Amino acid sequence: MAEAEEQALVQSFVTYAAIEALNETVLHRLAGHDLVPFHSMVF
Repeated sequence: MAEAEEQALVQSFVTYAAIEALNETVLHRLAGHDLVPFHSMVF
């Protein structure tokens, strides 16, 4: 029984780590594309 609980905890941690990695690499990079550089707003 304790092994099943430990397996669920490890699986939950691995899933959380994968989502965090996706968030950092993909979502943050895509969010920056809607920003306009300052020098293009001047003209």
